[in-house]
Parts: sequence; structure tokens; C-alpha cells
Amino acid sequence: MRETPEMSDDYSELEQELTDRLPDLESLYEDSGDMEGAEQTYLLPILNSLREAHGHYTDETFVSAGGEKRIYKVRDLHTDRMVALAKPLEDATEEQKEQFLREGRLTACLQHPNILSIHDEGLDENGDPFFTMEYVHGDTLKTIIRRIQRGDEDYVKRFPLSRLLELFVKICDGIAYAHSRGVLHLDIKPANIFVGPYGEALLCDWGLAKIIRSDDGLDTDELPAEELPNGDILNDLTRHGVVKGTPGFMAPEQVKPGQQISAQTDVYSLGALLYFILIFRPPVSGTSMTEVAERTLAGNIIAPSRALKGRSIASGLEAVVMKALSLKPEDRYVSVQAFRDELDRYLMGFATKAQDAGWLMQLWLLIKRRKFAFRVAVISSILLLLLGVGAFVRVVGEKRQAEAARSEAEENLRLYKEETEVSRTLSDSIRATALDFINDEDFLNAPGKIKSINSHLLQETDPENRQVMLEYLAMLHFVVQDFRQAAACFDQITVSQRYEACRDLAKQYGANKTDEEWLSATEMVSLLNELKRHIRNVAYYMAYYYFSEHPRMPAEELLPVVEVMLDTLNNLSYTEKSMNSLELVSGEQGLHLSLAGKPYSVFIMPIPVTIRQANVLRPLKLHSLDLSDSGLNDLERISGMLVDELNIAGLKTIPSFKFYVFDRLKVKKVFHTLDHPDKYLRKHAPDVEFIRVD
Repeated sequence: MRETPEMSDDYSELEQELTDRLPDLESLYEDSGDMEGAEQTYLLPILNSLREAHGHYTDETFVSAGGEKRIYKVRDLHTDRMVALAKPLEDATEEQKEQFLREGRLTACLQHPNILSIHDEGLDENGDPFFTMEYVHGDTLKTIIRRIQRGDEDYVKRFPLSRLLELFVKICDGIAYAHSRGVLHLDIKPANIFVGPYGEALLCDWGLAKIIRSDDGLDTDELPAEELPNGDILNDLTRHGVVKGTPGFMAPEQVKPGQQISAQTDVYSLGALLYFILIFRPPVSGTSMTEVAERTLAGNIIAPSRALKGRSIASGLEAVVMKALSLKPEDRYVSVQAFRDELDRYLMGFATKAQDAGWLMQLWLLIKRRKFAFRVAVISSILLLLLGVGAFVRVVGEKRQAEAARSEAEENLRLYKEETEVSRTLSDSIRATALDFINDEDFLNAPGKIKSINSHLLQETDPENRQVMLEYLAMLHFVVQDFRQAAACFDQITVSQRYEACRDLAKQYGANKTDEEWLSATEMVSLLNELKRHIRNVAYYMAYYYFSEHPRMPAEELLPVVEVMLDTLNNLSYTEKSMNSLELVSGEQGLHLSLAGKPYSVFIMPIPVTIRQANVLRPLKLHSLDLSDSGLNDLERISGMLVDELNIAGLKTIPSFKFYVFDRLKVKKVFHTLDHPDKYLRKHAPDVEFIRVD
């Protein structure tokens, strides 16, 4: 677009206006040096916080105390972060304080992602030594293993063996680095390893560490002397205590005084740590430190696969552990790096050198490493074989094609005839089965039978078969209170006279509730009383399903249903006088029900379920039951329930072969008027307390 004279004039005006305002913009920056205190605090928060800080550490919170130091959580005011602050014990001597500072200074010389970092060391305002270090969130490896051992699902899921081996390799890296600086740890154990929530593995507690020269067995890096820890200062102290290490994780040369320590000493401890990871206990244990020391010096360590029953340990990994735990240092790995390289071989699926694997094992490991390639080779071989077989079959098939086609046609005709006959026979069988069930009034497993009959009805065309199956289906829906479904089935058939009352009741109750709801106890009582006049067996099944679906219904609500079933079982007529005549009494130990003087002698519904499911008193979960002077004349008739106390006064004798009922009832105390002597009763029911009553 070409520039017009009008546009040129506009640009000139804008340029002149910008030139006029430029001094005002520059003044905004020139005034920044004249800020007031509040503005400086707002704009320079870090600088001002350092100027105003009183002290270095604050917000001190006690965390834990060990054998030689106390640990606190503090805030570093200079970096505004939480760190861990270590102090010697309150009664520490000057030598112990020096030893404390030695640990801090030696650890500060080691800068590695898997070694706990030391930030600062010094004396506080009271002249007491301290050092600060990284504050670690997480658990020790010892805590993690114990949680896994106890079956903690969260820890079992978070720390499978593969994850634990990854953490172990990180610790090996940290120790290998320390050895490159001429430092031995000498106290490697699960309690000295912290595991963070994001994969961190940190080795701490270098209080027993020792600095040695490269000619003492360490492969140190070629570093200037001033960058290496000063062994003349950091080694020249006497440790307090007798044992320099942790029993069970100490190498034999640590246990026996005067023995030379080397890199192989830490290799042994790493082997003990790996052993602990695999089977959740150290390789050497005992009832005292002396016993552990003797077993360590003997070197009789049980292989993990033999020590751990029920879990398999890979032979390659086990060989690595046992080599690291060799009694003689020269039989162990020459360095931590060599130990780690062996673990890498195992983790990558190769045979370890310590394993000394044969060609079969080498082949098996190769297959495991190259699963995809092996599968491709196997599938390709199978395909080639199939192609060869297919070609052979095709040649043979071409020669017999005409004969095969004719045979196939004949076979298809035969199969069609058989299928037609089987279909007809199956239909008759289903009809006969449904007829048998409805004649026997067997309504068990209603949901499963409903599903099966509905499936067969989709293919059934014979009117007689449909009549039988639909009536049985209607009754199955009825006993599980699917009244609307039952009514729909009844409407499709001519209902037999026996089930006309059920049809009417299905329509009556289906109008007031959905099929997903169950009747209340009051409604259930009304329905059962209606059925009692017509079909008792249907009432039994309805009560069975009702009790099964309401295991937590309060006994007081369920009692009227139990009472009407007792009346039904004992052929008692339903009258206003007998209605709700039973009452539960609640005591300190549970519920009590009195059936004293009641004409009840039958308590088990006559349907093919277990006695527990058929006993109508069991759902009440009674503590005590009074059947004195009732209609009970056979102890077996109350089987299937549980009760602590039972009153059977009025019953005179019990056959010896029926005393087992007391054991089934789990009864503890029986009140009675039996003619049997007490010795006879104790002999046949030794766990029951029998109390005679007038």
C-alpha cells in the first residue's frame, strides 16, 4: 500500500508526542531508588529476610534419639527450607563430641545422590556441636521389609522384589562412590537406609566409617589429595563400645579383633542386606551377640532357597548372595562395582558368573530375554508346518472331492434329522422337568430357574409345554415376591385350581409394590396367613426367601413372621387371640423367648434346604429359649438354631444317641426335669451345665 500525504502527517505527530513523554517514562525507573521501607519489604523479600534474620535455625522439633545423637527437625532461615539437625547426646563427653563432628565432616566429604547430604556443621550458642543434613521423608528399608512381612497390602504392592532390587542397586552405587573416595561404611544395614516417596534411596549413619589408602584394597579415583577426606584427622579416634557394627550384618573380619578390613568388608554387608531383602531376615542370627559372632566366624550360612519355604529364589540371584557372603574376603567380589555388575547381569536376564550356569540354563535365560523373538520363531515354525500339512491335505482332498461332497451332504441331512429329534426331546424334557417341579412344589434356586425357563420359552411353541412352564415360572416369581412378574405369567395361561389363590394374591400385592421391594413384616404376616389357608408349602418357601434376604432385620420386627410360621408348621388356626402372642425380652446377654406352655412341637420347615436354613427360630438369634411344658417331645426338632440357654422342663427322657443336638445348638446351660441321673447327663454332654428345676 502506498503512503499518502495524510498518513505521513499522522506519523510525524505520533513521533513528536512520544518524544515529549519519554522523560516521564524514564522517571518511573529513576524513582525506584527512593522506595520506602514497606515498598522494599514487598519488592525485596529475600534480601530483607536475610538482613532481619536472628540466628540460622528455628522452629526446632524433636524427631528421634539413637545411641549417639539426637535428631531434630528445624527451619533453615537462610534457605527457607526444613532440614534435619543432629546433636550429640546431652551427657556426651568431649571425645564423644569430637567423634560426632568426625561423622558429620566425613559424611560432608561424600557428595552422591544415594548418600545423605550434610549441609552445615558447627557449634551452637552454647558451644555444643551440631550438623545439619537433608530431612528425609519416607521409611527405613527395615520398616518397609517388616510391613511387607506382616502382609501390609499397600507396602506389598509398592515394593515388589524388582523394586527392592532397584533400591539395593542404588545403595551399591553410593557405597562404590564412597570407596572411590577411600571411605568404608562398615555399618550397612536396613535401618541405615532411608527410602523416599519418589524413588530416593539414601545411605546414612557413617559413624563407624573408616578412611583407608588405595593400597589397602580400594580402587580410588585419581583425585588431588586436598579433595579426599583427611584420614589422619578423621580416623584417629577411639570408638566407644565393643562391637563395631551390627550383628548379623558384620563381616567375619569385623567380629574377630585384629583382622584387616577392606572393600570386601562392605561387600559382605551388602550381601547380608540383599539376603535380608530376599527372605526378610539376616543371614546370621542367634539369641545373643556372642552366638551371632560365633556363627558369623563359622560361615555356615543357609542358602536363601533352603531357608525360605514357600517362595522360590532365582538360582542366579542366590549365587550372587552366597558369593558376597563368603567367609574369606578373597572369595567375595573384589569390589562393590563387581558386585553391582553381577546384579546388572541378573536384572538383564543373563547368567551370573557366580551361578556357573550350564548350557541349558544359558538357553533358558536366552529365551526369557528374547521372548518376542522366540515366540516369532516358534509361530513361524508352526506356520510352516501347518502350510506343509495344508498342502498335503489339499492334494489328498482334491482327489476325493466328489466323494467328500456327497458324504458331507448325507451327513448334513443326518445331523438335521438328529437336531430336530433332539430339539423335540429337549422340549418334552423341559416340560416334564417343570411338571415334576410344580407337582413337587420345589421352588428352590428361583432366580436360576427363572433365567433358564425364560431362555427356553423363547424357543418353545408347543401350547401344553408353555402352559406348564409359564405356571411354574409364575410361582417362582411369586415365592421371591416378584408379584407383578408372577401376575403377568398367570395372565398368559389358564391357571390350575391349586394356584388360583396365588394368582389373586399376586395381583393384590403387585398393585402396591414394585418387584424390587420386599414386603414389610406386617404385610408378610398377612400374606402368610392367606397362604396358610390354601398352600402351606408355598408359605414355607416364601418364609425361606424372606429370612434369607433379611439377615439383619431386628428380631422384634421379625417375630410376628416367625410366629405365623410356627402356627403354620403346627397346624394352629389363625385367631385374634393367637395373633402376636409371643414377646421377646431383652437382657444383658441377649434376647430371650418364652414358648412355655405353647403347643409347638415342630420348628423346621419341610423343604429341601439345610436344617439351619429351615429352622424358623434361628433368624431371631436368641440367647435363651424356654420350651418348658411345651409340645416339644423330640430334641432333634429344634436342631439348626444356636442358643446359649435352654429350658426343656417337662421333657422326661432323651435317648443317648440324641445328645449330639446339644453340641449342634452350642448350648451352655440347660434347665430340665429329666429322669436321667446327673452322671448320665455329664457323660453324654460334658460341655453342658445341667440344672434341675421343680
